[in-house]
Amino acid sequence: MEEKRAANASGAEGFYAERFAGCAREYQARRCRQGVADCVQTALPTAISPALQVVVLAVCAALWSTGAVTLGAAVAAWQLFSLVQAPMAECCSLVSFCVAMRGNLDLLRELAAEAAEPSGFEALAAGEKDLVARVDGTLWATPERGEDGKRLWAGSFDVRPGELVVVRGANGTGKSRLLDFLRGLSDPADLDGEAQLSSQALGAAYLTYPVPVVPGTLGDNLLGQAAGPEVARVLDLGDLPERAITDQPLNLSLGERQKLGLLRALSRPEPVVLLDEPLANLDEGARSRLCSYLAGLRGSRTMVAIMHSDDLDAAADRIYEVRDGRLERVR
Repeated sequence: MEEKRAANASGAEGFYAERFAGCAREYQARRCRQGVADCVQTALPTAISPALQVVVLAVCAALWSTGAVTLGAAVAAWQLFSLVQAPMAECCSLVSFCVAMRGNLDLLRELAAEAAEPSGFEALAAGEKDLVARVDGTLWATPERGEDGKRLWAGSFDVRPGELVVVRGANGTGKSRLLDFLRGLSDPADLDGEAQLSSQALGAAYLTYPVPVVPGTLGDNLLGQAAGPEVARVLDLGDLPERAITDQPLNLSLGERQKLGLLRALSRPEPVVLLDEPLANLDEGARSRLCSYLAGLRGSRTMVAIMHSDDLDAAADRIYEVRDGRLERVR
């Protein structure tokens, strides 16, 4: 586990440091613009209203002093302005708010446009009815090819409905990248070859590693999904349902994080489940119960599990292994 974490950190450190610095600069600039807009929105109506009062009062006094209007007309004009002062302030505040929010609206439009762009995975729709996923070719970790790039593996991989498929291999050989590809979370250009992915694979429930945590309750971390009673029993959550959860390292142990991720993935109704090292950080009892539970799901749900042990081998329909840069079926 530590070797995998070190390998991932080494490869991602420079990329994420640069991306984080750019995002931080952009965020600070946006916050600065937002702060100025908030000040304008708050201060402008407050400043304009007294100014208009002074102007109207001066105009009324000037007209009355020149005899252009009577004193009663000047008083009536002043009272009329007093009545419309509050609506005018509200209109001014609304205009200021619209101007202040224009930057956020533009940002939302940009994000919506990016989300609407085709991912490239639409062209990989599986044509066979009894096929969940098929990958045949070479998977790369970088856009560069040849000696300038990093090749993960070459080979073929099939998943059929209702199967339990196990994928094994050393850390850093591309097993997690395979799951990302099946789920449509990577770039289809990472593969030199052919692939067919069903909509069930692209919408699969996914246990990632490390497990992301949302500050709040266990319900918040299930992202609107109810916990499956049988899954909760198998995992033995202890006092986790009653605890306040944070993303601080000391708040949750690695085993509790793993249980949270498993509960999140296995409680979902999707027929396909992708599991990245489901047994990591679990005690022996939980490992045994989870393996029995996953074996019992064969036929009703399709599962692809990355494993570093043989705990699921007896229940697996297919076993693949990455060896010397080749993804091969070993059973």
